[in-house]
Amino acid sequence: MKIVMLALLMAVWPTAASAEWRVARSDHFTIYSEDDGRTLADYAGKVERFDSALRRLRRVEDHPVSPANRVTIFVVRSTSAVRKVLGGDNAWAAGFYRPRAANSVIVTPSLRFAGVDGRGALDPMTVLLHEYTHHFLLENFAAAYPAWFVEGFAEFASAAQFDDNGAVGIGLPAQHRARTLMRPQFLTLSEMLTDDQRTLSKSERPNLYATGWLLTHYLIFSDARKGQLSRYLTAINDGEPRAAAAKAAFGDLNTLDRELDAYMKRKLDYIRIPPSQLTGGKIEIEEVSPGAAAVLPLKMRLKRGVLRPDAAAFAALARTAAAPFPNDLDAQLVLADAEALAGKLDACDTAIARALAAQPNSPDALMARAASMMRRRDEAGAKADWPAIRTAISRANKAEPDSPLPLILYYDSFVAANQPPPKLAVDGLERAFELAPQDGGLRLRLATQLVRDRRFDEARMVLAPLAYAPHVGAQVEAARAMLDRLPMDNSAHTVS
Repeated sequence: MKIVMLALLMAVWPTAASAEWRVARSDHFTIYSEDDGRTLADYAGKVERFDSALRRLRRVEDHPVSPANRVTIFVVRSTSAVRKVLGGDNAWAAGFYRPRAANSVIVTPSLRFAGVDGRGALDPMTVLLHEYTHHFLLENFAAAYPAWFVEGFAEFASAAQFDDNGAVGIGLPAQHRARTLMRPQFLTLSEMLTDDQRTLSKSERPNLYATGWLLTHYLIFSDARKGQLSRYLTAINDGEPRAAAAKAAFGDLNTLDRELDAYMKRKLDYIRIPPSQLTGGKIEIEEVSPGAAAVLPLKMRLKRGVLRPDAAAFAALARTAAAPFPNDLDAQLVLADAEALAGKLDACDTAIARALAAQPNSPDALMARAASMMRRRDEAGAKADWPAIRTAISRANKAEPDSPLPLILYYDSFVAANQPPPKLAVDGLERAFELAPQDGGLRLRLATQLVRDRRFDEARMVLAPLAYAPHVGAQVEAARAMLDRLPMDNSAHTVS
């Protein structure tokens, strides 16, 4: 049954023989799509211009991004295909974002297939820009933001316009939220600003997006309330209770609610950034190899996450897909990951060997070999060859110095060996966090080390953005629990 269910994933994706897959590589993105080269280049150009517009709007400098840290975007045929990849109870999902220590992932429907599901409510480009805005905030800002602002600013930024002359408009009316705003509100403004937003019901969540967008838009453009949003966010990050922060920044919330109701009926302004203030960068388009195309749906599922009960069936699909392509780097690396998940370590190492034979200096293949050696440590027990393992990690690091993954694995090697991580390993972990602050697991690792070092203030800063994330999961709960146990100052000796 599981093989049948996983095979449905393959059904939503054309076979390698029936599709011509292309990949666009730009300064900040790697984009997989079935679109022709010209369409894909235009698509990549727009998301690069959007990134540049966000940097201009939020005053964020642009630094070179290594291939390991670029966002990977998978453009699938429809929102139905998005939901197949996402799995679970996600009947209304139109796209999703998964933050990772390397190559964070966005899955979004193609612009060519907008509305094919008969719902036609949300433009695919809006979905993409919304999800990327989440990544942008996580990557560039250390603050802990309340849920309404996280989603409200993503809605604000993603309501964008791309002019033919290269200009980008941000903050246009979010028309897809109008219906929610016109209906009876399940979540009042006062509740949104002052209550704990961690346990919203399904009926309340649409109001969080819609009212969050309207309030963000109003506070950005209102002359009368200039600076209030900044004061509110600063107060929250200084530890002020939400109700007190809201009252101090906004005054009477009933007055603010009436102002919002009037603002919603007005013609809204937006921010237009001229092309002279934007950068697009170089975009390279190439066809995806047949082997890479054959495993693309599996690669997406790996990025989403494969549950342990499904691992054996997933590995069987990977073997079938990769078998015709023993010399293809991508096909063999996907197979290696699938075998590892299924606990087939010998088969995993065989696939890695094929990948290295295809491209001996591939950073991904070298990283896969180092990770496999770490997995093998349990078999070796006390006889684990830690110098050899760390040498393999070092080779992966030299192949891609700005990838966070070897830095994390190097630190983990000392934890796994029950050895105190040396300063070099801790410095590497902190560097990994600089490169990939969006990864929740990395935040928890670093916070744990900072607590060991009694650097409690720094641990608090690392944990807070994860603890206040709007979508609750195991990592969020762990961050909240750790945050609750932190002493108020660095002079304390223990954290129980």
